[in-house]
Amino acid sequence: MKISVIIISYNVCEYLRQCLNSVFNYAGDITLDVIVIDNHSVDNSVNMIQQEFPQVQLVCNENNAGFSKGVNQGIKLAVGRYICLLNPDCVIKTDTLYLLAAYLDRRPDVGIVGCKVLNSDGTLQLASRRSFPKLVVALPRLLGLHKIFPKNRVFGKYNLTHIDDNLIQDVDAISGSCMMLSKKIVDRVGSFDERFFLYFEDTDYCYRVKKNGFRVVYNPNTQIIHYKGESTKYSHSFSTEAFHQSAYRFFEKYSHEFRWWHVYKWLVLLAIVFRKFTGYLLTHRTTIISWGIDSTIILAAFYGSMVLWYPYHFKIPVTLNFAVEHWRLWLTYLFSWHAIAIWFSLYKKNNLSYGRSLVVSSISFIVVATITYFISIFAYSRMVLLITFIISAFFQALWRIMIHVLYRKQRIKLSHIPPLFTRNAIILGHPEKAENISDLLNQSPTLFYHVVGIISDIKPAVDKAKLTYFGPLSQLAFQVKHHDINEIIILEESYSVSDIIEQIQSLSGMNIVFKFIPDGHHYLIGKGVVDNIGGIPLVDIEFPLFDRLHLVAKRIFDFLLSSILIFMTAPFHLWYGALRKITKKTVWASGHKSIVLVEFKSEISLIRKLPYLFSILSGDISFVGSQVVDYTLPDPGVLIKPGITGLSQLKSVPIRDANATFEQYYIQNQNLIFDLEILLKSILRI
Repeated sequence: MKISVIIISYNVCEYLRQCLNSVFNYAGDITLDVIVIDNHSVDNSVNMIQQEFPQVQLVCNENNAGFSKGVNQGIKLAVGRYICLLNPDCVIKTDTLYLLAAYLDRRPDVGIVGCKVLNSDGTLQLASRRSFPKLVVALPRLLGLHKIFPKNRVFGKYNLTHIDDNLIQDVDAISGSCMMLSKKIVDRVGSFDERFFLYFEDTDYCYRVKKNGFRVVYNPNTQIIHYKGESTKYSHSFSTEAFHQSAYRFFEKYSHEFRWWHVYKWLVLLAIVFRKFTGYLLTHRTTIISWGIDSTIILAAFYGSMVLWYPYHFKIPVTLNFAVEHWRLWLTYLFSWHAIAIWFSLYKKNNLSYGRSLVVSSISFIVVATITYFISIFAYSRMVLLITFIISAFFQALWRIMIHVLYRKQRIKLSHIPPLFTRNAIILGHPEKAENISDLLNQSPTLFYHVVGIISDIKPAVDKAKLTYFGPLSQLAFQVKHHDINEIIILEESYSVSDIIEQIQSLSGMNIVFKFIPDGHHYLIGKGVVDNIGGIPLVDIEFPLFDRLHLVAKRIFDFLLSSILIFMTAPFHLWYGALRKITKKTVWASGHKSIVLVEFKSEISLIRKLPYLFSILSGDISFVGSQVVDYTLPDPGVLIKPGITGLSQLKSVPIRDANATFEQYYIQNQNLIFDLEILLKSILRI
């Protein structure tokens, strides 16, 4: 049996490669005719297909023609008895195409069949099966009642959450991410409606198929992984608007079937407005929640500081009304904090950065303290302001640190992993290749993985193994629970897609992130991200570390912090100095030079290195820099000053490997906040 697979692609090169690999790794008595319609991608998609998949029929549009138009282009080229529409950000099992085609073969009354669609974490993608969005069906979903009462027949009607998702069932519509139909259906029903640029085109076609007397069936006997939204994430606002336009266009197209359309029309428009509003809240929920937590902490800290200070110093009892009378001060603090937070991009991709929040708190305190000094109407107790700063800075950093800890303990799942965020990982695949990937991850300055071990059906040689061997694939679930694993990295060449999907399903709901490494590539492919672990390209880049402003800021930070720490640790310096428990060692510095560092004679590393503070004060070394390498070793050719800590020290990477990646990455990205984050990560070890 011949099957034509039509894929509409737009800027998803790595996902498309993975998708095509899974398509061509098919099983069953079928012949494939694969057609890719590229909607003017600006990434490497076209070159990748031409070089790696020459057997694919490739159509390159001069603009983004939309999904429906692309499908119609593919249908005209299709020569198969059956047509499978497949999204480029999907991975299918080896039996998916054969099972869906065989099901249609045995049931001529079925017009379209779809399979079970899984999210990348193994959970069911609700769009796998749907009812038509009539008002009584769509309203509970728009109001979110389907999440509160998923098993209720009325509230769960739209996504059929009240019906077992492991049963073959007749439905109104299936997911357009993977739907199969016969060529005779296209001849009977016609082409896709090109008025639907994006979204609802699959619902519309299923509606027309059923109108022509054919069944639409959801068949969960085979499954796929759908990353969902990868083609639209580069133009999210356009994608959201397209969804709402398509939703209204669907209702308007079939308005003649609604007796009271002139009334329903306004309800539909109102529902779309509500959906836009809730969609905005969902899109920005992380920012909104972070902003709310930080604001609550500031207000609570302000009230708490008044309760602590006023009764003690002024003998004045603090009531809520009394605190409200200070509105100018707390409102100024709130405004200053959030303005500086926006300036430092705290609420964009750095909302979980405890280092960045401490910097924002410190600058906010300085700004507000200056305002209260020069402007009389804000001249409240500065001690209240100081206590507010201390309390709020502590708890604003603490809740972010707690998120890190909860993530590491597998209590929560995060869609976005911030920089310097360590996660426990297991690698699935051939031991030797898994160890190579582990080395690459350890040598990457942008990815912080703690690879706790490997899972493989091939037992490694004991004398050569660098990583702990946890046993075959059957041991995966146990090891994930035992070691609080956050991410599973799968070498795609080692296991079939069927095995991988089964494992993903078995671990569904355990807050696990799955990432794939395609055969022969150094890419980590996961939901919403493709990480290059093979190295960092240094082309057309800037070097902020060598900018005078950054150099001055780094020097001031080193000078002030080392001065404070020297004062705090003065008893140690006096004690060891009086006992003459001092030694010196020569180490390599930048520019192929050497410097002499003083150390205390102590078994405790922290005490032994306390004299380094004087070297930081003098500018010979820094808090954050390259590794400290003994002068007796070969010249490592360090590019920056030695430091107590740094990116390569966090991962214990040999200096010979650090020069080419970690130091260059640090030079390219250095700023005061980055230094503070590295310092805090070194201290907290999370």
